[in-house]
Amino acid sequence: MAVARNIITRSGSWYSFGDLRIAQGRDNVRVYMKENPDFCAEVEKKLREDLLAQRAGAQAADDKWDDVGGGDETPDLQGHSIGAGSRVPCLFMAHGRLP
Repeated sequence: MAVARNIITRSGSWYSFGDLRIAQGRDNVRVYMKENPDFCAEVEKKLREDLLAQRAGAQAADDKWDDVGGGDETPDLQGHSIGAGSRVPCLFMAHGRLP
């Protein structure tokens, strides 16, 4: 999920987080994340921020659509619900638990 949202970038078989080259190959990224729970927490924090920003943008689009008078129709942009009790798994759930 972090790769899909460009929080962790991929160049060939190398994965990076900002200027930090994490590992070469997906399996090695999993090992790195298991061995570095603080790093995994940082990735998760950025992922949550990104998802919440998307949700806020989708909500703004919903509000704008309502102002136009779209009636019962729903706009194309739909945010993913991330409520207070929701859990977002880390990149590969490398640390073996959900946060």
